[in-house]
Amino acid sequence: MRDTFTADGKSFDQDSGRAGNTNVPAGRTTATTEPHLGSPSASPTLLQGLSEEEVRLRRARGQGNNVKLPTSRSYGQILRENILTLINSILFALSGVLVLLGRPLDAITTVAVISFNLVVGIIQEIRAKRALDRIALLTRPTATVLRAGHEQPVDPSALVVGDLLVVRPGDQIVVDGRLVGKGWIDVDESLLTGESDLIRKCAGDPVSSGSFCVNGSAVYEAL
Repeated sequence: MRDTFTADGKSFDQDSGRAGNTNVPAGRTTATTEPHLGSPSASPTLLQGLSEEEVRLRRARGQGNNVKLPTSRSYGQILRENILTLINSILFALSGVLVLLGRPLDAITTVAVISFNLVVGIIQEIRAKRALDRIALLTRPTATVLRAGHEQPVDPSALVVGDLLVVRPGDQIVVDGRLVGKGWIDVDESLLTGESDLIRKCAGDPVSSGSFCVNGSAVYEAL
C-alpha cells in the first residue's frame, strides 16, 4: 500500500482512499543537515572547547601562552643608549680633567650642556615609545576561542594548550595548532615562507602562528 502527500499535509491511501493527518508539515522534510564550517553560515556547535576549570588547571601546569611581545625598547634601554655613548664618555672625562686643572666652572658648564642634551633626548624617546606602545595595542591581533560551547574574544596571552580557536577570513592564526572538525581554510603563509600562493588546510593539517586565513572558516586546536 503506497501513500502520497497532498499540499495540505494530509496523506491518502491510494488503495482505500482513506485520508489521515501526518506528522510532516507541508513543504518540509524530517531530514536535518548541519552547515559546513567552510560556509559563511557555519557555526561550530558540535565542538565545546575547554571549560574554565580546565583552563585554570592547564595554566597552573605552565601550559599557557605566556609569551610577552615587546612593542618597543624598554625605559632602561633608552637610558643606557642615551647616557653610555662614546661622546658622553669623552666629555665627562674632559670635565674631570678640568676639575683637576683647577677650572671647575668650565667643568660645570660642560656637564650642564651634556645633561641638557641627555634630558631632551631621553624625553623625546620616551614620548615616542609610549606612542608606539599605544599603536601596538591597537594593531595586536585577538583570538576567538571556544570555551564551554561559547565563542569569546580573548588576548593571545590568555590561551592554553588544547584551546579550540575559531578562524574566519581576515583572522590571524595566533598560535601553532592543528585543524579539527569539518571546516577548511585557505591560508596565506607568505610572512613565514615567502610563498604568495594560498594553501588549503583541512582537518588534521597543521597551521602556523603568523599566517592569515583568506577564505573559509574552521576550528583549530592550540598545540
